[in-house]
Amino acid sequence: MTTLEELVYYCNEPEPVGALMLTGEWGCGKTYLLEHDLKKQLEQTHVILRISLFGLSVTEAIEESVSNAWMNAYLEDKGWNEKSETLGKFKDKLARLPWPENVKNVVSFNPATLMDVENYMNGKRVVLVFDDLERSKLDTIDVLGCINDYCENRKFHTIVVANEDKIQDSEEKSIDEGKAMVQESDTNQPINVVLNCFCQNGVAGNISYEEIKEKIIERTIKYKPDYEAIVYTIVDAQNQLSEGYCNFLKSYRNEILRLFELSSTEPDDGIESLFLESEENITRPHNIRSLKCALQDFYRIYNILVKEDFSDIDKWLCSFMAYMFAYKAGKAKADKYGNLLTDETVRKLYPIFNGKYMFKTAKDWILKGDWDENLLNIEIAEIKSQKEAAAPKDILRTYCLLDIDEDIILQGFPTILDMAYTGQLSLDEYINFIYNSYWAREYGVELFKNIDWEKVQCGIQRHIEWMMMEGDVEATYGRTYIDSENKGKFTSDEWKCYALIEEFRDKKVLVYSSNRKLYLDAIQERPATVFFECERKMMNVFDVEMAIATAKAFSLCNNAEKNRFSIDFINMWQNYAKWPDIKIIDTVRGLKKLLELLKTEKESLQRQNKTIATGHTDKFIKIVEELIEKSAET
Repeated sequence: MTTLEELVYYCNEPEPVGALMLTGEWGCGKTYLLEHDLKKQLEQTHVILRISLFGLSVTEAIEESVSNAWMNAYLEDKGWNEKSETLGKFKDKLARLPWPENVKNVVSFNPATLMDVENYMNGKRVVLVFDDLERSKLDTIDVLGCINDYCENRKFHTIVVANEDKIQDSEEKSIDEGKAMVQESDTNQPINVVLNCFCQNGVAGNISYEEIKEKIIERTIKYKPDYEAIVYTIVDAQNQLSEGYCNFLKSYRNEILRLFELSSTEPDDGIESLFLESEENITRPHNIRSLKCALQDFYRIYNILVKEDFSDIDKWLCSFMAYMFAYKAGKAKADKYGNLLTDETVRKLYPIFNGKYMFKTAKDWILKGDWDENLLNIEIAEIKSQKEAAAPKDILRTYCLLDIDEDIILQGFPTILDMAYTGQLSLDEYINFIYNSYWAREYGVELFKNIDWEKVQCGIQRHIEWMMMEGDVEATYGRTYIDSENKGKFTSDEWKCYALIEEFRDKKVLVYSSNRKLYLDAIQERPATVFFECERKMMNVFDVEMAIATAKAFSLCNNAEKNRFSIDFINMWQNYAKWPDIKIIDTVRGLKKLLELLKTEKESLQRQNKTIATGHTDKFIKIVEELIEKSAET
């Protein structure tokens, strides 16, 4: 029997012994099955009333919800549902007004509670469906006790909908907490773990979930969704986004179906080998809402891939869906740094997932809700350049080791190792090299065993020095990081190399170096605008070289420029002593050098009898002297 046939069979029983439980994962379509398929199947003979238990905190609320559902169905059957809805809205508005207490009780009165809730309505059998059992704020056993009154005493056909795994997990957690309390107790008196149940006599008793379930539930049905019908229906619905996108999805419906219906019990043969890689018991989600979200959100990625003329779009689709499913199930989580190790978690759930076919922008969008167009454009440019890189060394320095064929690794490794030793890799490429060393150890790739990590450290230091000399600033978009929580996965030598990069980035050394270079270039080439360009730039020094360049630029200015020069200089440097990373000794030395050069310039101007230029220089000298005095205060 299908699940629907089981439900119909129960609803047609003359007098059920107990309630029927329909259990299954969250989002697998249980509610949809009842609200649409079952209602349609039984519309001539039954009235299906769904009562959501989500968030209910008192048992009286359950009874009121049943009364409301019964009354609404009754009025709808009589054709009075529109009037009832209008009256309900009017009643809600009245209840919000500041009435006196005695009037408020009348206004808030619910007429549904006056109606007799019967198990037949106009000749049709009434079926009560209690949904979201595990999401009620009440104790599960109390709720089942309340439901039992409708089933056993009032003779209703009753269906209880739940994710039973969550209920059992909650009960096990309660028992574990009780045991912990016993162990932590300082007394020898035993501590009982009490699970309260709602009893007809109003007395709570010690009873487990399984015990009360055996009393109330006639039988339990595990919902087995028709995944093929679900996937085909959802894919067809994407036509509202775009006919082209819908046709693309239709071409890969079987792949989508295969990814969605995947379970850990399937044999490792044929196409299953793409998805299963071990015998470990892995629980994968089958959430219809997640499937809808994945297909709807991938539409944005799809348009970009088509526009940029990417191939293998189906592989991008499968990787995106796998990541979305893992995130919705709480398996893929946002962290401060990169996502390579998070990717491995997703890949264990869905081995068809390949990080090569997943934008970092898309990951951040899923994990953090952050869509960064600039980062995406950089990623696309990098991917295209990687595709053009045919040399094994270029593939090995930019790709994850797990995505590279063994022959390419063998060909490219000697060159990459030499580049790592001599400082020819970028900082991100060094981090990729460290990651690949970890993956090599995990997968038994022998080549990475004999790396001299001291030479790698020297290479990183050499590259950092080159960046400082050239003022080459890393793009902040798409930087690769390693989460400190994953430090244990790396050897101490590997982590020292990473720490060197991280320290360099954290101290903003490159930013300071780049801004210093900007000042030197601008003071020589554009003295009229140098202070405007650099006034808001982070600086950590005014050294002797900067002093010499500044004095020379000042000497070449005409009187109008000299008059403005010293004012702009003080505006830029007046608070230098308070800057967090200022090299105070080097800066004072630079200012003293500037003072010395300005005094020499003043003497030269006096000999030439240039009194106005001399006055501008004298003003500049006094400003520099004031700046030097500030260092003494520090």
